[in-house]
Amino acid sequence: MTTHERLSRLEAVVLGLLADAPAHGYALRSRLTPGLPRERQVKDGVLYPLLARLERRGLVAREEPAPEAGRTRHVYACTESGEEAFLAWLRSGRDEPQGVDAGFVLDHPFLKLLFASRLTAEERAAKLDRTEEVARERLASLDRLDDGARGTVGAVLLDVGRRREEAVLEAVARLRAGG
Repeated sequence: MTTHERLSRLEAVVLGLLADAPAHGYALRSRLTPGLPRERQVKDGVLYPLLARLERRGLVAREEPAPEAGRTRHVYACTESGEEAFLAWLRSGRDEPQGVDAGFVLDHPFLKLLFASRLTAEERAAKLDRTEEVARERLASLDRLDDGARGTVGAVLLDVGRRREEAVLEAVARLRAGG
């Protein structure tokens, strides 16, 4: 891979995980989407073609260890070129948020509530109920994760995720109280 060839965010994260430790696809998928609802998880139809592309580009190598319980699982490992590409991405400013962008609005849980005046009172209440339900589901998912590594970046990310969902719940309560 040349230094100017760019990695997608997902490619970079997969390379980072494989640089930490070789893994099979199922283990990668589990590490990529812990705590997310099933419909938001990285699907096999995305992960395995991505691994195949990374392999063709020489960024990962695939091995077939002896089958476990009659099942062969390919194990993927980051190559030296993959490690270099990952480190180039990690050291760069790419994929780092730079101020408020469209994603802040378009990915926000209250996006549809910007247009709440077009809904009936019952429909607005249903949207708030659903927003609250999703926030509670996400909190429960975060609580199920193993955050035993307190003080690490992972534990801090879990805490940030929890605080965000708690803020959503607080905002729902404020919106209910105000209208």
